[in-house]
This record gives sequence, structure tokens and C-alpha cells, in this order.
Amino acid sequence: ILRPGKIRHEQLLPFLPDLQMGSDLTSPRVSGALESHYAPSTPIHLQSRSEIEGSDDENAVALTLENVPVGMRGLCLPAQAEAYARGFYSSLRRLDEMNACRILLEKTPSSIEWLAVNDRIKRAVAGSSG
Repeated sequence: ILRPGKIRHEQLLPFLPDLQMGSDLTSPRVSGALESHYAPSTPIHLQSRSEIEGSDDENAVALTLENVPVGMRGLCLPAQAEAYARGFYSSLRRLDEMNACRILLEKTPSSIEWLAVNDRIKRAVAGSSG
């Protein structure tokens, strides 16, 4: 498996017991497997909800779970991994168009359901200049 996705590694193991995660020199080159994938030109800062709520940076926008803190510009996505994944890249593009100095991205849960989303977030943060 080149990267986490909707079907998880442990779901495939009963059918493919030798299945490995990650890529090596023989793996096909695909953009989604690069350390950085789509990243906005606006720097991304991964933060906890309380850090975002405590921010007084008027030039920042936020991408949060469920709701955007009062007085902050930004977008929110559902707190369900599959729905969040569907809206993640389009939300980053919309935030990038707001011409802010930074995007404050709320940390998502670390449970197995969020593995693919967190992989996308890691790649987007790695590609931003934040």
C-alpha cells in the first residue's frame, strides 16, 4: 500500500497476509505518495483547538472541526473522517484564496479512522511554507 486510504491495511490482511505499507525503490511514482502533496501557498500551522481559539492573529484563517471560533475567519469541516476527507482539499483551496498570512489547521483525532486524513494533512503541511 503506497499510502493510507479508505480501505485500511488491517482490512486487507486476511486476503493479502504479506501486504506491506509504504513505498520502496520499486514502487510506482505517484504524486499522492510524495512527502508533500497538494499544499496551499499560504503557510499551514497545525494547532490544537484551544491554540486556535486563543489566537489573536487577525491575518490568519482557520480550518476547524464542526465550527469556526467566534470572531475568526475560516471554514469548518465535519468531525467524521470520511466527510472531512471529502472536503479537505477544496477547503484548503478556498482558504488559500482568502489571502491570509497563515492557515491555522485544527489537529484531528489520531484514531485509526483518521489515518488517511492525517496522512493528507501531514503532506499538505510538509508542502506549505509553515
